[in-house]
Amino acid sequence: MRFTVKAKLASAFGVVILLSMVAGGVAYLKLNDMAGTTEHLTARAGRLAKVADLRNRFCFRSERRRTLFWHSMPLRRTGSSRRSPSRAKTP
Repeated sequence: MRFTVKAKLASAFGVVILLSMVAGGVAYLKLNDMAGTTEHLTARAGRLAKVADLRNRFCFRSERRRTLFWHSMPLRRTGSSRRSPSRAKTP
């Protein structure tokens, strides 16, 4: 069975079209997968930003409480290395 030039060209063109369709289908599936991954990462980044904001607020508040606590404690007159400027000994 002999193929004519016309048949050979038509079959080669058909193979190229078929391979292009396969490549397009694979690209479409991978693009959908990548879009899903992007949405997942974007949502995770948003959650991480919220967690960082809460952590900063909590650390600021706890630092403020600690500072207020230590400054509100009365100073001992003897043996205290921490003195306020008003109670410092003058030479």
